[in-house]
Amino acid sequence: MPFITPAGDAARALSLARSTRSAAYAVIPWQMAIVGRIYRLFPNALFDRMMARAGRKPRKGAKD
Repeated sequence: MPFITPAGDAARALSLARSTRSAAYAVIPWQMAIVGRIYRLFPNALFDRMMARAGRKPRKGAKD
């Protein structure tokens, strides 16, 4: 998984983002905000096709 951030670092970044800005949400780490903005440029059909091939993490406690 790209851009893995340790929990303590993420908590500090989120706390700082919420205290310095009145944003409705914060994207931690900042690199994922760039990825999200790029994805918004894709047509829905293309995005759906790309994400259909993406791997999925198993849910906790899920049984096959």
